[in-house]
Amino acid sequence: MAIFGSSSPYDELLSASEKKPGLVANAVRNWQTPIREFNEGIFASALERANPQQNPLAYVQITIDMMVLSLHGRQIEMTKQALASICNGSVQMVQVARVHELIDRLARALGHMATSNNDIPDVCGLVVDMVDVMNAQMVSQMRDDTQEAGFVKQTLGSSKGIRLTPLHIECLRLCILARRRALHERVVRTILDVEFASFGLQSGEARAQAFMQYRYYAGMIYAALADDASLRMAQKQWMLTFAIPGKFASSIQLEAFKKLTLVNLMLDGKPVKLPAFFAPTHVKAIEGPATLYSKIADDFVGTKSMARALSKIRASQNHLANDNNAGLAGLMVQRMPAQFIKRMGNIYSSMRLGTLAKAIGFDAHPLANHISNVNEIATILAQFIESMNDDSVTVVQQDGSPIDVSSIVRFAPVCATLSSVPNAPALSANERIAIEQQWSERIQVQVAQTEALRFRLVHLDRHIALTDEYVSNSREQVSNV
Repeated sequence: MAIFGSSSPYDELLSASEKKPGLVANAVRNWQTPIREFNEGIFASALERANPQQNPLAYVQITIDMMVLSLHGRQIEMTKQALASICNGSVQMVQVARVHELIDRLARALGHMATSNNDIPDVCGLVVDMVDVMNAQMVSQMRDDTQEAGFVKQTLGSSKGIRLTPLHIECLRLCILARRRALHERVVRTILDVEFASFGLQSGEARAQAFMQYRYYAGMIYAALADDASLRMAQKQWMLTFAIPGKFASSIQLEAFKKLTLVNLMLDGKPVKLPAFFAPTHVKAIEGPATLYSKIADDFVGTKSMARALSKIRASQNHLANDNNAGLAGLMVQRMPAQFIKRMGNIYSSMRLGTLAKAIGFDAHPLANHISNVNEIATILAQFIESMNDDSVTVVQQDGSPIDVSSIVRFAPVCATLSSVPNAPALSANERIAIEQQWSERIQVQVAQTEALRFRLVHLDRHIALTDEYVSNSREQVSNV
């Protein structure tokens, strides 16, 4: 154990924060932990001297050293008590977030503490509290600045409002590792629903990577909730990873593409269509290593029966598990009949339950592959249709008779025009005028485009005529020679 006599290894840092607060940021940027093992006396004295409100940078740096060095129960408990001041708002995290090196160091220390002590759920709860407090302080600072200086425009590059930090990303990562539904729901409610004013203080590739990591982890948290609304949000978050332009495709985008393929098949029955602005070379770099997922999508879309798609997924279990997508693939298999049932609705208005089960190959699905009785298979299919909670597909029971293969499944029309809807309300005068103005604007744009094209054609014709005249003159000169 290091011995420092009456002095503390944190004297220089603490005196700088007390005398010249402006120098603390430079001190913590280049900070090296001055001790090699946890010393309760040194840390207790340093924390007592470091005021969380007046010296937030020094307080956070001392707490980081405690997290890195803590090994057993008493040390960890003392560290968590120091973290409590950060979680309850005593520390101005707005100031901490301005020093990127410090906030990054804090995020890595929290991750180390969670994994090294096998205490991920508890540490994740502390980090969620911390990020929630930091977001609230950033919003409060924005509000205070607006009141003092009048209107302040909030832009994506501003330093006002909620900013993406490494702590946000680490919070989502720990939440995924914790595997606690309560934490997922809380993170969705208090962190993922907020809007950022800026995507971090980094620049260039580091900022792009932070944005993609955040969106990728956010999609995983939404997907873990497994309901339709959450899966739609996961779909949106993963698609946002492709919104960042770059010289090369990212491995984060590749992993997002794999998960997007499974979710798209689950919700829409279609493969992923990357944004039109995504470079063709990037598309090849993404789709090449994800060939297996493209084949799963082809087998899913290119057949009316589930048997082929299910066999492809079973054959790919090891690959899916290595990609950590086995759970998402299992959820897709669980929901798979819904897409095949809806395809039948695109063709037929009604059909018997037994015919539907045979047409989609329902007997190959895990819900029914252990059953040989056709009436039992029809009953399970009827229960699945009811669980879909989709008004476009209903099973009709006649005269209270039990559901069997002869029961009727009715499909509502996929699309209904306004004229086909009975008692459709007529458009008001204002609505009609607005629609006419929109069409008028579109027609004006088309007319302008047509005029521009005509002007170019006239000039092209003139250019061709001059060229022909030049060629003719040239030939005459050659013949005279």
